[in-house]
Amino acid sequence: MSAASAGCLGCSRCEDGPVVTLHDGRVVCNYCPDYKQECLARHVLSLPTIEQRREFLASWGRKHGNDAGLALGDLVRSVWKAGRARG
Repeated sequence: MSAASAGCLGCSRCEDGPVVTLHDGRVVCNYCPDYKQECLARHVLSLPTIEQRREFLASWGRKHGNDAGLALGDLVRSVWKAGRARG
């Protein structure tokens, strides 16, 4: 396993495809579900107001289940904190 695929979920696309670095430093392919979730979290953070962010997370929880809504909220906070730490 190469260094690029060490953080991936094992699809082996990191060997010959595009890779991305997540907020926590893991390198994964651009097909990885973790990358999809991080993109979704970044979308939430791009919404202009706190109210819009909260409504998006609430609607996500209603559509995908409360646990999924809470998990996305946790990821949004984690991505936000990582961005603040970088300055």
